[in-house]
Amino acid sequence: MAIKQYNQPDKPLHGKHSIIHSRNSKSSLKRNDIPINNSTSVAFFESINRYYGYLDYSEDNNTNPDMNQCFAVRLAFFLIDAISYKKFMLDRQGCFRNNFYHYIIEKASTSGLAEEIDDTELLIIYIKQCLHMLKASGILRQVKACADIDRAAISSKTIYYKLFNAFWNDLPWEDIFPSDTESARELKICKNILKDLVLRHHGFISLQSVTNEFFEMTGFSAPNDLLKISFLDFYFFTWLMHFGMIRYFNEPNYAPVRIAVTDKGRIFLNSI
Repeated sequence: MAIKQYNQPDKPLHGKHSIIHSRNSKSSLKRNDIPINNSTSVAFFESINRYYGYLDYSEDNNTNPDMNQCFAVRLAFFLIDAISYKKFMLDRQGCFRNNFYHYIIEKASTSGLAEEIDDTELLIIYIKQCLHMLKASGILRQVKACADIDRAAISSKTIYYKLFNAFWNDLPWEDIFPSDTESARELKICKNILKDLVLRHHGFISLQSVTNEFFEMTGFSAPNDLLKISFLDFYFFTWLMHFGMIRYFNEPNYAPVRIAVTDKGRIFLNSI
């Protein structure tokens, strides 16, 4: 079963989803410091603007989340329940139709997820990424022309590990990080280097500093490349946050973005 890509967040119910400044500083991403040559880049920056707005709300409400209560697991169970409750026909490519996303967004408004994210475009990005993980983990499948949940594959004790294994090992990252497919493929190859660089630090660290270390070690990009730093922030570090492994520190406007590994995140990341 295919899951539609989401690299055009300006379309209804579809989204893609410093020198780097504080997440409160949306204006730093709206300037023309980085040449924008195509609509994908524009869409990516629009998504980042919404993402930083979401972090303004979420960072003070997720100081050290329990792994089984992290956003990734709660979103997964939300989707599992929604798909189990109602039959959804898939299109010829095995993709969910628009009525699915309309239903999910309406249902999210009563579940607390919509309020937690407070941005429909971002929520759809996370939903589509999570659907990829559910599919790769064997929980979401296609039976004839409909989406189906394999109940035998679901356990509250194992779903966290199934989801993370799908994210970390099984999924092609260009499927879930589609704004720059070449960088997504390269990042998956080098992901353990970035993970180990983060684990070297205790307490809060500058996101710019650790990404620049990563760039220097791997050649992933030049130092202080705002687009690539934002790519890592918006995708890689965001999902580590969704899995409860890191948290962001609330900074004043224009202050550098800082992150910290949670205690449970450090144990888990050291084990992989």
